[in-house]
Amino acid sequence: MLIQKINFILTKIFLLIFEPTRVGYFKYLFFKNVQKTGEGVKITGKIKVINNAGLTVGGNVYFGEDVEMRCHGGVIIGNDVIIEDDCRIISSYPVVRNNYDPTFISELPGSIIIGDNVLIGKGSIIRSEVEIPSNTVIPPYSFIGTPADLSRTTATAQNFHGAKRQEYDRVSVIEKYEEFPDEVVFVFSTGRSGSNAIETLANKNPRINAFHEPFYAQIKILAFNYSAGFISEEEAKNNLIKIYLSAPISQRKKIYLESDQKLVPFIKIISSLFPKAKFIWLIRSPGSFLKSAKARGWFLNDYPTVLNNQVLITPEMMSDACRLTGDFTDEFTKEEWLSLSHDDKILWYWFYWNKLIEHQLRSVSNKKYLLKLEDINTNAKSFFEFVSNEFNSDWKPEVTNKVKKKHQKKYSSVTNNKVNYYDLEKLKDYYSSLDENIFSLERINE
Repeated sequence: MLIQKINFILTKIFLLIFEPTRVGYFKYLFFKNVQKTGEGVKITGKIKVINNAGLTVGGNVYFGEDVEMRCHGGVIIGNDVIIEDDCRIISSYPVVRNNYDPTFISELPGSIIIGDNVLIGKGSIIRSEVEIPSNTVIPPYSFIGTPADLSRTTATAQNFHGAKRQEYDRVSVIEKYEEFPDEVVFVFSTGRSGSNAIETLANKNPRINAFHEPFYAQIKILAFNYSAGFISEEEAKNNLIKIYLSAPISQRKKIYLESDQKLVPFIKIISSLFPKAKFIWLIRSPGSFLKSAKARGWFLNDYPTVLNNQVLITPEMMSDACRLTGDFTDEFTKEEWLSLSHDDKILWYWFYWNKLIEHQLRSVSNKKYLLKLEDINTNAKSFFEFVSNEFNSDWKPEVTNKVKKKHQKKYSSVTNNKVNYYDLEKLKDYYSSLDENIFSLERINE
């Protein structure tokens, strides 16, 4: 009996000394790796996040001990959410194929959206393709998986934290999601064009709340499936509505700026959802883009894997798995696409994606602004005046063309090969022809 008491006391002393350090370690890892969080997120113990970029967390969210989240298919957690001990949130399923290789696993993604004021009980498992409505309580040790219909008639719903019941209506982002900011700006580009730098620049203005790829997994997967013709415009619109209805990181009193290259196929849809939004076309010269994309291995070993008209993901290469190739458009057959050189594939993407931006921007009435990455230093003033109608001389862009140390070897080894299909000089001419009058002039389709 005495020995048990001594062990109990020693355990308490050990926890008092070392537990804060242990929790602090997991807090450090979480906030270091998960960039899209609201205020008041509380980590109380061990927490494991796989594919950090796929996780978006709102404000006042509580995570219990030993919580694991696999975010390959995208996980959005709203405001005022409690996730108790030993919970698992898994947004994709492993897929076994005929050429199954245990060292290279594809997964079928399924977005998970958790509304505001939700309690997920201890030991619960939430699987792919699930939406948990606001003001819902999931009892301890529940399993919520596909297919799941968590309406108020089938799930236990309670009010807590003083929350009022809200209608879970997906009809209109603007009318129903009253917390979304009045001022919204979207930045469209090809990627490898400064979309991350724009977030950094915009956030120098305290009135702007800027994010780079805040819904990383959901938008990448949705963009491929829509661009390849696997889902209809109406389905794409409904998915975007669900994402922005659940957006927990926007602050109503600030300008919301989102930079994500994979939003490009949805420009017309976004215009219908946000008719007052401002649109920015961010573009980089084709030669610089070619070198950057080639150094990062674009179109090297990243041919998409599709199952039943849905792109699969490979956890080790999330971006590569969802990159659109020419044969999933109406421009090439698979054989023609595979016969192109590495440089040709990259330049095709640059031209296809930028023309997609131009054609769609011409058809919408939103305010538009063209920004060339090479001119970002001289055009910072006009950028801020377009976004926020103000400028401070302290809001200067950081160096955008400096290669990070870990990538320097890749960039220094890049050489441009002979381009057989696309004439790089003609693409450079197209790039040079773009100026601030682009949207006021009638251009000939090229």
